[in-house]
Amino acid sequence: MKRGIGMWQQPREILGRLKIEPITVLGIWLLLAIVFGFISSSFWTVGNFLAIGQAGAALAIVSLGQCFVIVAGQFDLSVGGAVSLGGVVFVLFSNAGLPTWVAAVAAVIAVGGGLGLVNGLAAEIIGINPLIATLATLSIVEALSNILSNGLAVAAKHNSVSSLSQPTLGVIPGYAWLLIVVLLVGFVFLSRTVPGRSLYVVGANRAAATLAGLRTRALVMGAFVVCAMAAVVGGIIQASLLGAGDPSAGGSSVTLLAITAVVLGGGSLSGGRGGLGGTLAGVLLLATVADGLEITFVPSFYDGLVTGGVLLLAVGASVIRQKYRNRR
Repeated sequence: MKRGIGMWQQPREILGRLKIEPITVLGIWLLLAIVFGFISSSFWTVGNFLAIGQAGAALAIVSLGQCFVIVAGQFDLSVGGAVSLGGVVFVLFSNAGLPTWVAAVAAVIAVGGGLGLVNGLAAEIIGINPLIATLATLSIVEALSNILSNGLAVAAKHNSVSSLSQPTLGVIPGYAWLLIVVLLVGFVFLSRTVPGRSLYVVGANRAAATLAGLRTRALVMGAFVVCAMAAVVGGIIQASLLGAGDPSAGGSSVTLLAITAVVLGGGSLSGGRGGLGGTLAGVLLLATVADGLEITFVPSFYDGLVTGGVLLLAVGASVIRQKYRNRR
């Protein structure tokens, strides 16, 4: 039994020591952008970059929330389901007559706050392994999404639901402003506040954080709540872009992409490391890969193959850079 646990722990410990630098990610992005631009002349156009931003906006906010949990040394596999349920509940609230922004805030609090609290209680108070706890809640919220929507996309009755996809204050769409606000607030919290900096301490060495008097359980539970709320905001953006709440908008693929973006941005799977700027760079890389494959007419089932290859390339490049620095 002990041997089995060790076999599972070793890969996580090895991955946790690997640090991918954002400069590596941006270098790979530039290389891919050059390749895609050479294959398709439409890649280096304003319209295409706006399409990349639109495709990556929801994933960006979901990934920023996932960064909080990973910094604290945990995982949240339920974010894909939260995206689906958040979008469906948002549209249902709006169709029931609530003003759009009230419906959005209500969805974030009801779905995001509730899910995050359940995940935090299960992992921190009851003591269930976070991977198992959030995998269970992923199944639950995905089922709730289909139950509430009868398995079909719920069309919005009011045009105001699509307000986030419309340009505001110039040509910049509302979801972009929302992403900027979330990024700035998250950055200030993680880097300028005591609870934010404490999350890094908890993730790096939980035992030492406890001995130092930090309220580790409360901090980690807070990270789960932030993560779930961010996922619901991502679902609201998706619903705004689609004009409907789609129960299939999220799923495990979104969860995998969010974790991949955090790791690409320098996050450590063992906790204590990661940043929102690097995570955003990771999202940019993933969104560019998906867009490049689409405009070069590569079948969509190759996306996972290329995404996995990019992750291996980024990890490998960072390991080589670190070895080179150590030798100098």
